[in-house]
Formats: sequence, structure tokens, C-alpha cells
Amino acid sequence: MSILRWKVSDLVDVLYGCTQNKFDAIVFISGARGLGKSTLGYILACKCRARGLSFNPETHMVYSRKETLRLLATKKKTVILSDEMVNVSYSRDFYEQEQKTLLKALNLYRDSCNVFLGCIPSFSDLDIQMKRLCKIKIYVKRRGVAIIEVPVRGMYNPDPWDTKANIKKEEKNPNAFSRFSTVKGILRFGDLKPKARAKYERLKAANRNRVFNANLDLKDLNPQQQMIEKIYNKIESGNFTKQYLIDSAELLNKKYTALCSKLNLMLKDKGKPTISYFIKQIEKKEKEEDIKKKIAMEDSLIPTALLNK
Repeated sequence: MSILRWKVSDLVDVLYGCTQNKFDAIVFISGARGLGKSTLGYILACKCRARGLSFNPETHMVYSRKETLRLLATKKKTVILSDEMVNVSYSRDFYEQEQKTLLKALNLYRDSCNVFLGCIPSFSDLDIQMKRLCKIKIYVKRRGVAIIEVPVRGMYNPDPWDTKANIKKEEKNPNAFSRFSTVKGILRFGDLKPKARAKYERLKAANRNRVFNANLDLKDLNPQQQMIEKIYNKIESGNFTKQYLIDSAELLNKKYTALCSKLNLMLKDKGKPTISYFIKQIEKKEKEEDIKKKIAMEDSLIPTALLNK
């Protein structure tokens, strides 16, 4: 079965059409680092501006949840480009109050006719409610090539992205995109022109530094989050025990499994193995130390006369 070929202009027509029909358009762009997620997002935003929607890169390209909420609450028929969605809506932050506020804002202002573009490494890292709000999912497979997906609609469908069924199909043939129930076509896109690229890189660097420096202010850090960061550092260095995690969960008033899940996501962000791996390594090391001590103790009990024979 052949797959539908899309141009950037085709996708812009769909996004613009949503706003003309008094709907918003929430789009997530995923893919590995360096393949052009942000480039595609910026291109789409600029093309939507050419069709009449508002997009000012200096103010509408955001890197924090606070900025995103402000634009959602105040703008209409505007393109909001969340260049690094990991800072705005990540699954491990789901229970934070600001995350709940973001979900409410996306629902409450859905008739503002905005186009929201979010770039994130993996769509699966978004929480389930955010996935349900998504109208178009774009997976950048390689530079200049992306797969367009839309949810499978149904009154009683608990998973609009048909995840389990599509995973099975992908395992059989990763390149048979036309067989995936959510895939609507393949998109080819080019790079930014040198002048546009220079402007984008300048704004990106400035906004990143501003948000990063703001996050360094310890007065704004949640004490609980500070403790979790300390626990994470101990895990990363291998300087912890399972009992330490159990005690820490109790201090944080969290379930042990909930704390481990949060820490595992932090480890995943940096390409590290899970907590269970570290625990096994520590237990293995402790077991080896116990054996060495036992052998040393047994050797000390052997009479010197027998050792000299």
C-alpha cells in the first residue's frame, strides 16, 4: 500500500483550517536529537504566519511552562512554539500543580484558535492527558523526512494513538508506515535559509540561557525537588542502598515505587540504567566483600604451624 506524500504547505493548510473552524491545533513533534524537530517547528510557525496567523519568534517561541501559560491565556490565532517541550510538560511532572494548570489552560482556551507546536524527544514521555489533547503527531525519522499521524477516534477508545497495535506492527516491519493505524502520510521538509537559521539560533541560545539562569535561583526551587536531586546524585554515583531509598520515600511522604519511578525517568533522561541495575551492582559488590571477609576470617583461624608445613 502506497503512503500519502505531504508537503509543508499541505500541513500548514490543515493547521490553518483548524483555526478557521474555531478550533485550536495541538501538534507534537518528536524524534532523536539533531534530526530537525525544532527546524520543522520553526518552519511550520513561519509558514502559518505567512497565512495570517500571528508568530513573533522573540515572544512566541517559549522555553518554560510560565511563558506557555501566559501566551495561552492572552493570545488568539497565534502560533506558540514550545521549542523544548521537556521543560513545559513532562510525564514525571504530571502531579505538580503547574502541570495541572497547563492541562486546564489547553482545554480552557481551546477556542482561542491557536496553533501549539511542541518539540520533544519521545512522544511516549508525555503524560496520557497531554497525548489525548494532541491532534497531530509528527515523528522525524531522519533529516528532512517525517511521519504524520493523527489519533484514531472513537467514543470508547482509551488509547487514541492505538499504541499496542502499532507497536506489534512496528516489531514485524519498522518501515511499513502505511500499515500503522494512525499514520496519514510522509512529510518531506528542507532546512532553514542561512539568515533565518542565524536568527533562530540566536533566539534559541538567548532564551535557553535566560530560562536556565532563572532555574538556578534556589529561592524558587521546591525543597522536595532539591531532596530528590540529592537522592538522584547518590544513585548516579552508586553511593546508596535500597534501605536509603525506602527511608527517603518515607521522608518525602511518597510511596517507594512512586519515588523510584520518578528517579528512573531522571536516569532515562541522561541515558542511565534503572535503579534496579544500580541496586544489583551494589548487592553484587557487597556479596563479594562478604566472601572476602569470610575467607580472611577462616584463614586467620588456621594454626600458624599448619601454614608452615
